[in-house]
Amino acid sequence: MTSRFSQRLPEALLLGAVAFGPLAFGAVEPWAMGFLAILIFTATFFSALNGAPPQDSVRKAPFFIALFVLAIGLIQRINPGSIVEPANIFPSTVHSYATDGALRTWAAYAALLWCAPRVFADQRAINRLLAAVFSIGCVISIVGIVQLANDRLLMYGFRHVPYGFEPFGPYYNRDHAASMMVMAVFCGIGLLMDRFLTRPQREGRNDNSSFGAIQGLIIFGVGIILVGVLQSLSRGALAAFGACVLVLGIATTSQVKYRIAIVTAVAIASLLIVFASPIAPRLTAEYFQSSVEFRLSLYKAGCILFKDFPFLGTGLGAFQQAYYPFKPAAIAGVVEHAHSDWLEFLLQVGLPSFGICIFGLVYYLRQSVGSLILLSRCEGFGLLCGIAAALGSFLLHGLVDFNFQIPANAVLFLLLLGVIGTTVAPVNVIRNSKPVLLAAALALILIAGSVRAAIASGFVLRGTDGSAEVRIEMLGQAVRWDANPKYYYDLATYQAQMAPDEAEPRRKVMRAALENSTRALRACPADTRYRNLQGMLLRQLGRVDDAAGLTGDI
Repeated sequence: MTSRFSQRLPEALLLGAVAFGPLAFGAVEPWAMGFLAILIFTATFFSALNGAPPQDSVRKAPFFIALFVLAIGLIQRINPGSIVEPANIFPSTVHSYATDGALRTWAAYAALLWCAPRVFADQRAINRLLAAVFSIGCVISIVGIVQLANDRLLMYGFRHVPYGFEPFGPYYNRDHAASMMVMAVFCGIGLLMDRFLTRPQREGRNDNSSFGAIQGLIIFGVGIILVGVLQSLSRGALAAFGACVLVLGIATTSQVKYRIAIVTAVAIASLLIVFASPIAPRLTAEYFQSSVEFRLSLYKAGCILFKDFPFLGTGLGAFQQAYYPFKPAAIAGVVEHAHSDWLEFLLQVGLPSFGICIFGLVYYLRQSVGSLILLSRCEGFGLLCGIAAALGSFLLHGLVDFNFQIPANAVLFLLLLGVIGTTVAPVNVIRNSKPVLLAAALALILIAGSVRAAIASGFVLRGTDGSAEVRIEMLGQAVRWDANPKYYYDLATYQAQMAPDEAEPRRKVMRAALENSTRALRACPADTRYRNLQGMLLRQLGRVDDAAGLTGDI
């Protein structure tokens, strides 16, 4: 009983991560990402204690890619630089704190890729994984549709989103919700195909009513999610979905008449969407022009940045800080991501590392999906089709959006990536009796590291709805756990706002605010918000000469 429980526990933890991430606002908040990482590392710990089944070199490829990215990030981290200084001749990062966070995130991703093919080592386990992703996709769609019927800017009925966000369900960005739902749709299609193709091998195959009821339920769920995708108004996700449906249909049929029928059906569906769906108003020339111009301006500035850091990159996770001096003047506010996962990753790690990672990914996918036709109507064929289409839609959408920067979506993508090879050739589930102690020890260390960021984020959340004094107290606690420049910036801002009118007490508070502002600016010297705050505080303290040149962009 204990052995069986310990073997099932890693799967339960990873399925818990599948459910938690999307429902916890995409896990973009530090507390949610911290808890998500804890689930992954705990699953890795118990999986390592159970021992590891043998794997071939092809199935290890995603894990090795993640290790390679971690190695590049570590080299960059030990050689910090600044975006306002000449480029290093060795790999470096322009934002040490951001790279620290990216290293923790990629450590979780590497653990996930190490653990996933060991935990989901047979067709039944993969079925449960796809069912979990599909079910969460249904929940996200229903929550989003209900949200639209009430207050679109109110998530779960209690959380107001900041100005400028376009949420859908528990996601702050409708495109990110749509990307998750498209992956869920293809997981549902994979389950549908698998049940149909393997029906003769199933026990109780004569129970037509049960089989039909389950298939009908899956079809209904697919319809619910597709309605959610349309209501999210995400053109990129819808285009990726249509392209993958077309490729999947052509790849899985050999007769010309069926291929013609598939192409015709996709064309008719596209016309209906263009002219008679909720997304139709966003498909006009005016909307396309504004969207294309916005993205092209981002990409153009990114290409200029790439020319300055073509081979070594700007640092893992450091895109926002590196992009500041190159940000187009026409774009207001902070540009946190490049609106293209491919471009952002290229800018972070440089061309050689980017090429190695892409080569490894293509090699792995070719080996895993290359048997698609050979496996036609064999066990695992339906699951392979669903997973391949889900991965393809995510990668296609990533050309024009930053879904991989949303931890919940990245976890789903990496889980499916880690198990796609298992659908072709299941691993030997006979486990080694000797536990992998090094992996278990590393998992424990990483769990401890994830807790600190989660605790700090918890303090920030506690002060969100409180008075300015409460916010100052909570932010003070947060920076003790996590030296996040944003926390220091917010703390300095509230301290400056709450400074008393009396001269000496005011000077004391403003000096404390300046100290916190300096910590934030030291980490992000090109951040316009931090520079403006620093300049204002210096002027308030009478240091006008020191404040010169700090206001505005550099």
